Amino acid sequence: MKIHEWRWRYPILVCDCLLALGCYYNIGVPSALQADIQGSGDYNCTHNNVSGSAHATCCEECLGLGPQKYNLLFSVLSWTSAIVSIPGGFFIDKIGNRASAVLIPTIFSTGMLLFALAGSPVIRGTPYMFPLMLIGRMTLGFGTGPGRVLQNRVVSFWFRDNSVMPVSFLIFTIRSGNVLNFFLTANLAQWFGLPWSLWIGALVCCIGLVAGIGLAVLDSIGTKQLDEEARKQMESKPINLRDMKSFPSSYWYLIVMLTCFYSSVIPFVSNATKFFQDRYGYSKTDASYVNGAVYDVALLAPIFGKILEKIDCHGIVGMVATLVTIPVYLTLAYVSQVSPLAMSICIGVTFNCNAIILWQAMMAMIPPTSYGTAAGLASSCMGIGMGTSALIVGTILGQKEEKDVDVRLQKYQYMLLLFACLTALSFLSAVFMNVSDIRSVSRHRIK
Repeated sequence: MKIHEWRWRYPILVCDCLLALGCYYNIGVPSALQADIQGSGDYNCTHNNVSGSAHATCCEECLGLGPQKYNLLFSVLSWTSAIVSIPGGFFIDKIGNRASAVLIPTIFSTGMLLFALAGSPVIRGTPYMFPLMLIGRMTLGFGTGPGRVLQNRVVSFWFRDNSVMPVSFLIFTIRSGNVLNFFLTANLAQWFGLPWSLWIGALVCCIGLVAGIGLAVLDSIGTKQLDEEARKQMESKPINLRDMKSFPSSYWYLIVMLTCFYSSVIPFVSNATKFFQDRYGYSKTDASYVNGAVYDVALLAPIFGKILEKIDCHGIVGMVATLVTIPVYLTLAYVSQVSPLAMSICIGVTFNCNAIILWQAMMAMIPPTSYGTAAGLASSCMGIGMGTSALIVGTILGQKEEKDVDVRLQKYQYMLLLFACLTALSFLSAVFMNVSDIRSVSRHRIK
């Protein structure tokens, strides 16, 4: 039996999609709770008494990290993802999909348990709180690096004949985790308190472990149904580092494009909740909803995937999507009359298009047995970029939150200018990628 003839590969796709649902739900938890994690209870009470703001309330459970430490939570996650992605890709290529599907969710679920423990009343306010939060976020980073590599590797094996729609469903599921976070976490903290909102997040994270076990079982059954030629294609064959020289130049331009683009979008989402509160006067929950619109668009990923499947110019579409994102950041920085919800949706559309097209393009560039290594290298570069970008943003916003709103908004302008510059670099890389791809096709036709 050929791979495309086995119908049970679709349940494998379901398990593959659910693998990182809980992980991506919890990656954005600090964003949804930015005011609670970043601010201090004393400041919020004082702010409420002075300004009489309807949205400011006393926060007895606030952790008081400040902007710099808050952004460090995202930096360590991205850097961990970067460090473990390359060896993780080699490791996944070596041990295969089944063992990896159980091991990786176990690791990142442990990370969220540690983060929730750090926010509990027993640890909160002690010298152990912030280091434990950092350790938890570092461990959670296994889900964004090796976890995403594993998901795409499973698709590259079972759906190589048509990977656009499976990748679309992957994006739909992981962004559903982001959307659920922005819709639920702030409300859960309001209803049950900050500690319980973190423990509920840890419980959601365990969904990936159940899905991983299901994937391992189905993958084992499915492989036995295949003919000998198909089984050979499924065998794990770790590549030599020298084999990376054979990767096309368009792959390296793709890495730069992805790194710069993700280094603007992800840190933006991490800090936008507080920005929307300060600039537009939204409450914490309303600002979380508007910020979450970036990921809400991903719920339409299968529709985007179906449309993009009909278009045979994916590189051009990705280049245009990147170009469109630049004026969005500039508008948010300098034009307050434009609806922030519209801007969030626009970023969501371009982010969604690039995520579908570019990861699928990598599958077309790299053979399945080498995909873990290639995707691991890409994830590593992206993690370094996102972590460095978050660190720079934390430095721009300062170690402590400014009490003057105008000063805070000026710092947010500098942040948005940084994101616009990164997106411009991403656009230039997209141009080079398309030129390289066109030249490669031309040389192939001549031969």
